[in-house]
Amino acid sequence: SPNEPQASYRLWLSRWVANGRLVMAGYNTLMLDVDFGLADDPYEFLHAPPLSRYNLLFHSESFGDSKGNVQCGFVYVQNARPHGGAATAVAGYADRILRFM
Repeated sequence: SPNEPQASYRLWLSRWVANGRLVMAGYNTLMLDVDFGLADDPYEFLHAPPLSRYNLLFHSESFGDSKGNVQCGFVYVQNARPHGGAATAVAGYADRILRFM
């Protein structure tokens, strides 16, 4: 809307608010962009080594990205302690963005 140019961004950010609340409550979450396609069951890979040892997974912006840019089209949180590092990172994301809007 011309009156609120950031309205679509706020809607996008609301999924981070919801995801953060779920993770802080102790749930495992998988958050995908609408343009992200799954060709197989991701849990088969996420729950097996080496990925099973991580609490928070993102994917890289591009293969071989030397800058380490993170893409948020795929975010998986598993076995994260409420108020632990992974949960705080996810829950705090929306708060950090909203400070600058």
